[in-house]
Amino acid sequence: LFFDGTGGGTEVDTGVIAGKILKYMESNIDTGKGLYFVNNTDLLGISADEINISRYTTATDYGGLLWMDEVVDYEKYAKAINLAADYLELVDGDSKTNKIKEVSDDMIDCADAIIKLNDRAVEIIKYVDGVDLTDADEWADAVSGDKFLKSIIVSDEQMKNINIGVFVHELGEFIYPLHVKNGECGLDELTKLIAQLSGIIAKIDELEFKLGWTDLLCEGIDYSIVNLQMNVGSLSDLLDENTITEMTNDLEKMKEYKEVLAENICDLQGIKITTEYDKAILVSVVDKLQQVYESETGMQQELIDEAMELLSQYTHEGLEINYGFLGKGKSNTSFLDRLSDFMDKGILSLVVPEGESVSVRYMPYKDLASSVVYTEGTSIYMSECGSVNRNAKKIVYGEYVMDNFSSFVDKKEGAAFNYEVEYILYGKPYDAGNLKACVDSISAVRTGANMIYLLTDSEKKEQAYTLAMTMVGWSGYEVLAKIVQYALLFGWAYAESLVDARTLLNGDRVAISKTDESWQLTFEKLLTFDLSHDKDKANRGMDYESFLRLFLFLQDESEKSAYTMDLVELYMIANGRENFRLKNYVFSVEAEINYSLKGIDAVQSYKAVETY
Repeated sequence: LFFDGTGGGTEVDTGVIAGKILKYMESNIDTGKGLYFVNNTDLLGISADEINISRYTTATDYGGLLWMDEVVDYEKYAKAINLAADYLELVDGDSKTNKIKEVSDDMIDCADAIIKLNDRAVEIIKYVDGVDLTDADEWADAVSGDKFLKSIIVSDEQMKNINIGVFVHELGEFIYPLHVKNGECGLDELTKLIAQLSGIIAKIDELEFKLGWTDLLCEGIDYSIVNLQMNVGSLSDLLDENTITEMTNDLEKMKEYKEVLAENICDLQGIKITTEYDKAILVSVVDKLQQVYESETGMQQELIDEAMELLSQYTHEGLEINYGFLGKGKSNTSFLDRLSDFMDKGILSLVVPEGESVSVRYMPYKDLASSVVYTEGTSIYMSECGSVNRNAKKIVYGEYVMDNFSSFVDKKEGAAFNYEVEYILYGKPYDAGNLKACVDSISAVRTGANMIYLLTDSEKKEQAYTLAMTMVGWSGYEVLAKIVQYALLFGWAYAESLVDARTLLNGDRVAISKTDESWQLTFEKLLTFDLSHDKDKANRGMDYESFLRLFLFLQDESEKSAYTMDLVELYMIANGRENFRLKNYVFSVEAEINYSLKGIDAVQSYKAVETY
């Protein structure tokens, strides 16, 4: 397909290329051999004087697409290929599962944000009421300290005695002996009072920071819900009308999350407004009290009276906490946490069939084709290739890869890797990394397909909702339970995708579209993370190599060519050609040939562009 431009060295030598061109010319200009000789009579008297190479291309130029074209031409003649329908069906299925996966991912992100908002509300209670509900077993013992918004209560009785700091809370009594009595203010008491108020101002600063992040969280949720509402409508070709309607209604209810949160637990917007107001009062009060130190005796009482008058405007309106719903119990999302941990674990250990081991072979070289492939000109080159012709090339090239390189299920040993097709797909320098990347790709495709099925299976949806209610039903926020239900369904779809991957690596098949008969992971198995598969349900559908063909078809042409060339080089190196590199193998040449004709003194020049 290409010729060696090195002449036995390690780099392309234009002198070697010129020499090869001259050698090709010799058959035409040598006496008795060429076309221009009759009975050994030289009719033209041509002699080559000089050959200058102005430009050349190699197998690694144009993003490796020259290599791809040569391979496709070779493969078309090497075997009969008629797989277009099969490929396009796989690609169509992939685009559908990607669509549902995008919506599912957005739904989970939105759910996660609303759960975080719920947690943030509980955290804010600590700043308002001084009660920490996050860790303590008994809330009455969970007081965060003496600095929180309601640790200042100014009542009519207190104003008469100018006595600040007595706080009686429904969960317990907390007394702060910071007072100014009978119009007299000792400096030590004044210092304590200023410290107390300054401490609360600092707490309000912390609270305002958290409320700011809460606003950003709400903005993200609002955007996600609107975006989801638009995207759910695009699933009409994947889901039935009832499922679409149910998802749309759930999203409409999600819009009310702030109102429901305000009614059931606390009004975050009300807290924000009140804290801004109260902070301004406290700052003014502290300023006046600090002036007492530097004021004349007659002015001190006046400043204290003004401070007390300001402090009487300090309000708790908007800071109400509804402990009724919180008192029903705390959320128990431990299963979600365990499911998340499970999803983050080493996937290969979960999906590689029992008794199988993962290859530990790795790439021993760093100067192979993929390190020098250039993409300049690639887009122009591909734009000249119509979509039908481009798809045909992808299909043929995929068959070339599947015919000539090994994969996990082949159980063959390659020149450097055992999982060669996986290397072409992902280009990682070791077998295990490429296999994991392939399993991740399978899981992504299968998660989408599995989610499509789960959203249409009323029994499984009900099982997920029942579990969700045990986790967050305490909040009185039904939509929160619905959101957790979607999170559980997504986790279930993902876990089933790992069962699918394990099935494929075992040499069995996976149904393209799941039904109750082909679904592997029961709810009981999900709860115990049991990924065993039933071989009786794994005899129809796509096998592992079908997924490899799909991923090869979808892969960028340049990337695919580069990693294939790596393996070709490794094969040649393993067979004794240590310096074999496709960057040195020439495909086309631009040359200027200077020559002379018999009886003519002037040197003639000929410019040629030739491909091998």
